[in-house]
Amino acid sequence: MPAAFGEPADEDAYDLLDVRSDASAEEIKKAWRRLARDRHPDTVAGGPEAKAAATERFQRLNAAYTVLTRDRAAYDAHRRSVREAAAEDAGEDGPAPTVEEVVDDPWDAASPGAPGAPPAPGREADPWDSAAPGAPPPPTYLPPHRHPPPPRSPFPYVPPSPTHQAAPPRRRKVVSRLGIGCAVLWAGFWFLVAGATLLSAVLDDKPSAEVAVPAALAGTWKGKATDRGAEHSEWDVELTLEEGKKDGEIRYLHGKCAGTAVPLTFSDRTLTVRTDFSDDASACDVGDMHLTRRKGGKADLVYYDSGKKTKSAIGVLYRE
Repeated sequence: MPAAFGEPADEDAYDLLDVRSDASAEEIKKAWRRLARDRHPDTVAGGPEAKAAATERFQRLNAAYTVLTRDRAAYDAHRRSVREAAAEDAGEDGPAPTVEEVVDDPWDAASPGAPGAPPAPGREADPWDSAAPGAPPPPTYLPPHRHPPPPRSPFPYVPPSPTHQAAPPRRRKVVSRLGIGCAVLWAGFWFLVAGATLLSAVLDDKPSAEVAVPAALAGTWKGKATDRGAEHSEWDVELTLEEGKKDGEIRYLHGKCAGTAVPLTFSDRTLTVRTDFSDDASACDVGDMHLTRRKGGKADLVYYDSGKKTKSAIGVLYRE
């Protein structure tokens, strides 16, 4: 990627996320979440060198995801221009331009015929060849064009009445200023309406609880979740819920990922909770949580894939 789109400068954002260049935004987000979860520095075991390498790799993933979600159009345009420039450079040593063949014109060496010479066989004689010049004809006289006089009106001329005279210039200026002022006020009114609508849409964008949390699931729950993929990585989970229709708190990786827990549905003793993180911590989001209360002060935690058919991660939380 070029420096204008983040580091590193010698890698392609699509190759870093292992997606095609025509991948949709949802496919890019899924690939980034999978790679960020599997290659997070806290899930890598080893010494400082392994941690440093994992941190650098994780930063590359974040930089590639940021470019393809915020400046994808500009990045694709730059990517195409680089490839076109490379193609032009490769074609500079192509075949030499062809030289147009010059053909002699036989009419350049032809000599004009003698005046009064007999016509060529098959061609009639031109009578103007033997005509003698004469005096030019006099110019044709054209009289000047005149319009007929307008007809006279049978009625005498009457000057206009003073009551029909136009308004004084000062009055026209006042009326014009009043019209401009009304137009400005009307435009300002609609500007305020549009701003209020936009502000309301922005404020309503933050999710809020849609169902009340039962008392059996209220409190602070702690435990671990295990990815059911090939690497079986684990991460710490701390979930705090309040009884009633209220948002809670979610923390992963000992508080390094902190966000809002939004209760969505409650059915068959299972509470579905959506996790909401800030833009700079969106890599922490691993999907909706499904919490089911069990005996002994514990609860089963399940994450599903995007199709909600296969369990992507499972865990057990204990109430404190």
